[in-house]
Amino acid sequence: MTLVEETGRWGGSDDYKTKTGDQELMQRAGTDYVTDVKIEESWWYGFVGTEYCTRLEATAYPYVEK
Repeated sequence: MTLVEETGRWGGSDDYKTKTGDQELMQRAGTDYVTDVKIEESWWYGFVGTEYCTRLEATAYPYVEK
């Protein structure tokens, strides 16, 4: 299963949005293993400020007990 999480906000620190995106991604994965994580950072300058966006894409594999 491929998981995608995109977060964005005006201004602020990069730590906040990355932490939020990570938490959302792990919550959506549940008990599955998360691997092959790709991170894409972007920003836009607008009339009133700057918008930052972080896009996380990962693959989740089901946990199998032996």
